[in-house]
Amino acid sequence: MTCHYHEEKYMVNKKIMLVALAFFLTSKLASMEENMMKNDISKIKEMAFGENDAMNKLAELCLSIGHRLSGSKGLEEAVAWGRKSFEDEGIESFLQEVMVPHWERNEESLFLVQPYLKKMSFLSFGGSVATLNNEGKVEPIVADVVVVNNVEELSPEVAGKIVLFNIPMPENSLEGYGAVSKFRYSGAIEAAKHGAVGALLRSITINSLNTPHTGGMGYSNEYKKIPYGAVTIEDAMAMAKMQEMNIPIRVQMKLSAKTYPDALSHNVIGEIKGSKYPDEVVIVSGHLDAWDVGHGAFDDGAGVVHAMETLSIIKRLGLKPKRTIRAILWTNEENGARGGTEYSKEYGANTFAAIESDLGAEKPNGWVAEGNNAQKEMLESILAGTGLDLIGEGSGVDIGPMREHGVLLIGLRNIGVRYFDYHHAPSDTLDKIDENEFKEGLAHIAALTWSLANVETPGS
Repeated sequence: MTCHYHEEKYMVNKKIMLVALAFFLTSKLASMEENMMKNDISKIKEMAFGENDAMNKLAELCLSIGHRLSGSKGLEEAVAWGRKSFEDEGIESFLQEVMVPHWERNEESLFLVQPYLKKMSFLSFGGSVATLNNEGKVEPIVADVVVVNNVEELSPEVAGKIVLFNIPMPENSLEGYGAVSKFRYSGAIEAAKHGAVGALLRSITINSLNTPHTGGMGYSNEYKKIPYGAVTIEDAMAMAKMQEMNIPIRVQMKLSAKTYPDALSHNVIGEIKGSKYPDEVVIVSGHLDAWDVGHGAFDDGAGVVHAMETLSIIKRLGLKPKRTIRAILWTNEENGARGGTEYSKEYGANTFAAIESDLGAEKPNGWVAEGNNAQKEMLESILAGTGLDLIGEGSGVDIGPMREHGVLLIGLRNIGVRYFDYHHAPSDTLDKIDENEFKEGLAHIAALTWSLANVETPGS
């Protein structure tokens, strides 16, 4: 009996020792993996801040291709450029076909003809109709202008006239932009309800050097489609003051814009296959299309290169992610968001997390995200100590459609001091990029992408 007792005690002690050893080894392995992760992130950030190809890529995109509006030759040249860039670095890539809107601006002008003659800086909105006569030929509209400060001021008085929505952007932020951009979309509809023959909107920006800002707009089949475009802050304020002083305002508006049948475009997708969870995908992305003014450097050449160079850095360092990493260059964010919608339909269900960079290239300020509590807790754990916290709710236009699949969606937020000065304007050019701030954004995006591709979760 004594022998049996000692034998049992020995077995119990042995089990305790084995459990302790297993715990020790597991902790040791976890510690080693954590140290390896920190070492990998350190290497990634060092390369992002140091010698890389980010500025060269951005210069090529901005200066060698031309404008990249959906349906244009330039956009498909950018698609080919993106694919070739991946291939030149030995990164696997493929194209996803997407049918996109095709609208062309063509010749346009806006003249003040009363109380005096002046050519105004003007940009029609994407999707606007032309100024056509009864025979369907382009012909200028000459009409009086009525200035309103909100939709509620519209009345039958605007019939046969051109409405100017003089609605200031309330603050230099995404929230301020959202408060006014809804009028860009619906302004022509609201003016047409009351019989207006055209509409103008004060450009959506805080600061201006006589610079108009374009963007997407909408129509309703219930009302006549009337031409619509943006004037500068300076001209909007001048016409508002003229009206206040009872000075008659008359303009000549000419648009030659045309909408064509949808055109074939592509999402460009580069990827590094995961070693442990190849069917789970982490996306890093920006949109390749841009308005047909400026270089599209802030919006969104910077985001495109953030995504491309993230993959390039990981490739150059010889790192092997557990999950598949895809760098996606979206098509048609600006006037349809069809690239993101089509990708979500075909591939969204296999996505673990998606990042989008689409707010320029200024100094990073934090992250926003959409997801459930567990996903956000995981993200906050990853971000702890990185110097860039989760600061709010949100994501990005192109990755937004994947919310229906329960994907963790993440957007980079920059300080945004200058973004809306250049947004959708001729001033969105390469020279506005601060290389150090641009690279800081790259470092944070690349590091977060790597962390998401390797984090272990309870469901893994």
